[in-house]
Amino acid sequence: MYAGDQPILGSKRFLDSGLRRNDGGLANEEEMRGGNMAIILHLIQKDDWEAASAAGEVRPESLAEEGFIHCSSDEDQALAVAGRLYSGREGMLLLEVETDLLNAPVKRESSGSGQIYPHIYGVLNTSAVTLVRPMEADASGGFRLPGG
Repeated sequence: MYAGDQPILGSKRFLDSGLRRNDGGLANEEEMRGGNMAIILHLIQKDDWEAASAAGEVRPESLAEEGFIHCSSDEDQALAVAGRLYSGREGMLLLEVETDLLNAPVKRESSGSGQIYPHIYGVLNTSAVTLVRPMEADASGGFRLPGG
C-alpha cells in the first residue's frame, strides 16, 4: 500500500505529482470532485490509513470517545487543524471523502470557536474515500499540501 515515496493506493484516485485516476491518467476537476457530491476532509496518519484501508473502514479513537469522527469542510480548515493538533508529526495524510458514498450520517456542527465542522456519526467506510493526499510539514510546525 505504501512504499517509501510511492503514492498510497487503495482509494479510487490518488495524488502523486498530479491528480491520477486508477488507469494512471490525469483526472480532471469534474472527476476529482465527483460531480455534485459534497466533499469533506479527514486527517489521518499514514500507518492508520494503511490499517484502515486493509480493514475497509476508518475507526479513530474519537468515534468511541465522542461518538463521531472529526472532519473539515475545506483545505484551509484542515490545514489549521493539522497545525494545531499534529504539529511536527511526519506521515500525515488528508483524505477526501464523498459524503454521498458514506454509510454513516454526517452532521455539520459548531465548535467552541464557532466554526462549523462536519462530523461522521459512525465508521468511515474506505469506499467513500476518493483521494488520499500526503501532507508536508513546514518549518513553522504547520502543514502544506504538495503543489499547493
